[in-house]
Amino acid sequence: MSKKIATLITNLFEDVEYTEPVQAFKEAGHEVITIDKQSGNQVTGKKGTTVKIDKSIDEVHPADFDALLIPGGFSPDLLREDDRFGEFAKAFIQDGKPVFAICHGPQVLIDTDLLKGVDITGYKSIRNDLKNAGANFKDEDFVEGNLIWFEYFERNRSFFSTMLGSKGAPAFRSHFLEFVIQELEGEVDVTEGKNQGLSKDLILKFFGAAIVEIVEAWFTNGLSEQTQVVAEQVGLLLDRNL
Repeated sequence: MSKKIATLITNLFEDVEYTEPVQAFKEAGHEVITIDKQSGNQVTGKKGTTVKIDKSIDEVHPADFDALLIPGGFSPDLLREDDRFGEFAKAFIQDGKPVFAICHGPQVLIDTDLLKGVDITGYKSIRNDLKNAGANFKDEDFVEGNLIWFEYFERNRSFFSTMLGSKGAPAFRSHFLEFVIQELEGEVDVTEGKNQGLSKDLILKFFGAAIVEIVEAWFTNGLSEQTQVVAEQVGLLLDRNL
């Protein structure tokens, strides 16, 4: 069933922390509504991504949405200057609706008085702010009830384990496979050496699919290996076989 997801965002958001989750949500059939101080405006991310604002904060009500996404970057700190955004986010927590807060995203929640005693993570520069709000800071990504926290988009096991349990899985797999194949393109040589005469397309698809399976298993099964270890192991696999 399609869900309606509110997204609190303004200028200087972290581009990938908006674009990637939103793409996954949309391809899973969900509707994403961007919210800032004024509807119709265009906001720009730190790396130049532009996003049109669908609704102003005065036009929306938490009851009309199923979940909340708060991308990181400088955007959350700018939004928290206006109490309306904190109150909007507060309602999602109180109603038990999913809240995806990425990197600096928890800053919007600092002034809600709802973080006392809550286990939370976030970018290291806001650690003390979260602690001062009464939260228990944890240096790891995790899901606690309806709250989905992760420190970096790149270290996103909790987010993707949640997404992969839904219709978001095919979107994640197809886009990640695309990315992996593009990265491997220049590493495969079928004109000489041990791969001479083989189909480059077949090799790319085979190793691409294998890497996607490894990463998906890591996300969903909560493997104990750290990100760096997984990256090194995959790197060795490629060095030995391409």
